[in-house]
Amino acid sequence: MLINRENLSATLKTYVPLDEENIELIEKESDISVRSNALGIPLVALFQGIIALIGYVIFGVPDPFLWFAITAIGSMVPFIGSALGFVPVTVLLLASGHN
Repeated sequence: MLINRENLSATLKTYVPLDEENIELIEKESDISVRSNALGIPLVALFQGIIALIGYVIFGVPDPFLWFAITAIGSMVPFIGSALGFVPVTVLLLASGHN
């Protein structure tokens, strides 16, 4: 699939019961969706990490840049996302007496 991409595409086009222009439209739309997700997800994660970093600095979290990195990377995980960063920080602060 990765080595002979053009050959695979040509072979699949012979078996798909669609017009050539519809196949090209699907290819173009799929390419746009993949590119937007490949760029959008890391950018959103970065911005969530930056916002969390601001909060970490305001509330005096020890090692805020470490927690920024954990929050930003965790933000790329579906459903639990940035909670991978700020839930442990909250527990850390509560355990150290900063409520």
